[in-house]
Amino acid sequence: MAVNLDLNKICRTCLTDTVPLKDLFSVCSPEIFKYCTSVEISDDDKLPRKVCEMCVALLQKLYQFKQIAVKSNTVLQHHIEATKRIKLEHGFADSEIEMPIAILTEETQFTQSINNSCPELHNMPIQEENQIRKRRRKSEPKKKKVRMKCPKCEKTFQKYENFEAHMRNHFGKKPDIKCEQCEKTFPNLRNLHSHIRTHTGVRKYQCLTCGKNFAYLNVLKNHELTHSGVKKYVCHICNAKFIQRYNLKTHLDTHTNQKKYICGQCGKRFSQPGNLKIHLIRHTGIKNVACQLCDMRFYVKSDLFKHMRSHSADKPFSCEYCDKTFKSKSFQIVHLRSHTGERPYACDFCPKRFMSRKDMKNHRMIHTGERPHKCALCNQAFIQKCALNRHMKSHEKDGPVMNAIQGIEQSAVAVSYAAWDDV
Repeated sequence: MAVNLDLNKICRTCLTDTVPLKDLFSVCSPEIFKYCTSVEISDDDKLPRKVCEMCVALLQKLYQFKQIAVKSNTVLQHHIEATKRIKLEHGFADSEIEMPIAILTEETQFTQSINNSCPELHNMPIQEENQIRKRRRKSEPKKKKVRMKCPKCEKTFQKYENFEAHMRNHFGKKPDIKCEQCEKTFPNLRNLHSHIRTHTGVRKYQCLTCGKNFAYLNVLKNHELTHSGVKKYVCHICNAKFIQRYNLKTHLDTHTNQKKYICGQCGKRFSQPGNLKIHLIRHTGIKNVACQLCDMRFYVKSDLFKHMRSHSADKPFSCEYCDKTFKSKSFQIVHLRSHTGERPYACDFCPKRFMSRKDMKNHRMIHTGERPHKCALCNQAFIQKCALNRHMKSHEKDGPVMNAIQGIEQSAVAVSYAAWDDV
């Protein structure tokens, strides 16, 4: 059966016509082709001038294999000839002769000349080998980094600085790296360099959403979560949702009723470290946060935010049972309890219960005898704020007293909004 062959579209070596072809004389010289296959080719023999990629790869392997075989054979022959010559000249035994491997014959010199005439083919096996190695690296599973293991508690670490700091905790060795500005100590230099930013004020990490700058990358990442609005951490007790795991952990402490954070000045206990921090600021008596619309000043920004509601007419929080609206979420929650009848706050001294923590605290003062509300004019003290307000009406006859009353009323507004935060 006759077969029609298109000599311009078939491979010179395997006669295939279904794969991409390359020009034979661009990837291999006639000398190399004869050296590898013993077949002579020429530019004017009118036979196919194309070769497929598979045949090129086979030619590369054959060329590399033949080079190795020829060179090794030449070296071995030279070694044997040199050994015989030395043995005849000096009369040594075979075991006493150690010859270096050095000289090349004419055949190996011929292969070197071929390499110089066609460097593309000579480098092809190396390129192919590198590609195979890359494929193997991708397919092989990545080796895990060697982890350092604590001999005492068997905890493992990847970084030596973390391992060293952990071992210090076991053996009670104090960190010896100190900050020159505050003499605070650190287990390693990395922690020291991070701490120095608190003194320099450098904030090189910026939020792309609001433009706020941060000194630490992890703080920026936590801040960016607030813009996403995704609250994936849910309390299993009250279904409250949080953006960060740390906030959920802190929230769970409020359900245990364990107040493990104690004020060193007055002994008051708190369930959260942030509340203790704010409490200590109040002990200083310094109000650094000022309202831009009035003369009121506050200890912390959270008190200012609550105060700003008094300057706004917006009431975004509405009751689902009636038409009342409120400026804050806390007011809304307390009002809803008037519909549901819920009274979650109980007095420690009697069976009474209350809808808000504020009402419960005011009631407890009746039992304890505490009188926190004092008159600024006569120093008379009262248990509840309403009693103080009734008392102040007795001073209304004097003109200068009215100015003092107005100042007290402004202070009362700020204190009342701050107190609702405890609900």
